[in-house]
Amino acid sequence: RVLSEALHQAKNPLAALRTFGNILLRRLPEEESLNREIVEDIIIQSDRLVDLLLPVDNALNRLAAPQVETLLPMSRSDEHEPSENLDSIYSDEENGLVFIQDAVEPVIRATEALTVSQGIRFESVVESDLPGIYGNERRIQEILSNL
Repeated sequence: RVLSEALHQAKNPLAALRTFGNILLRRLPEEESLNREIVEDIIIQSDRLVDLLLPVDNALNRLAAPQVETLLPMSRSDEHEPSENLDSIYSDEENGLVFIQDAVEPVIRATEALTVSQGIRFESVVESDLPGIYGNERRIQEILSNL
């Protein structure tokens, strides 16, 4: 399950890289052939990474498919057991002072790029005087990216 969640989290930045690359490619003038080639390579490599992850994703989906003969009814005591999460992936990350404005900025930029490329209007308002909080910036960004 942790591997499946990590794979899902890896696909989000790959999609953002591809979207940013396509936006940049549209903005670059035709005469900037060297820069256009570099951006095209970024898009190609992000697509390649997605293609390389696809068999892993498919294998994980097959493993996650419930086997009818192994399903057992869940007891009441199991309902409140903590589920596996991404702690093992983020275990070496430290919690600390996080300023929300700094944490949400890259998420907002990625969301704007995705919505603009799809013809959707996106507006965001982040107050500039928000206090810092104790937490994990990357986890906050992952939560916001998944909304």
